[in-house]
Amino acid sequence: MLERCFNHPGEQPDKPNFEPNDQESYTVFKTLYITWCHNPVAALSLCLLAQAYHISSLLIPKFCDMSISLDVLMQLDRLVLLVESPIFLRQRLQLMEPRSLKSQLLIKTLYGVLMLLPQSTAFTTLNERLKSITPLYMMLNQTVRSSATLCSCSPRRQLMVCLANSVLI
Repeated sequence: MLERCFNHPGEQPDKPNFEPNDQESYTVFKTLYITWCHNPVAALSLCLLAQAYHISSLLIPKFCDMSISLDVLMQLDRLVLLVESPIFLRQRLQLMEPRSLKSQLLIKTLYGVLMLLPQSTAFTTLNERLKSITPLYMMLNQTVRSSATLCSCSPRRQLMVCLANSVLI
């Protein structure tokens, strides 16, 4: 049942595809979440896998209300390793969509995990992943500012700015 809800027919079982708008997938997610919520890291992992980023971003502050034991830190470490594995490829690619609310919630969640981790290999790995998308966001902000500048300029100035930007690229 779980494999059927997370995968399209003919796909490999290691490639989940939870469809949040599909009622059957939602029912499976809800059942698993209720079952797994006794373990916050397992619930967080499920939310990331199911692309339920709104829930995952709400879970992160809840870690402050509990004592962070060595076991929880080890589970977070394993979660970071999972995020770097092929099973989370879709989530990593969603990081490249900076204007998407889903992507923003995913980034908020991953930065929350980063803040929970002590400085370790997992911290460095996740930090490097998040740093790798920073240029994309900076480029997008520059493009947005350039577009705003273009709207308030004469057509000749707009052409010059576009040419200058194309030379830089």
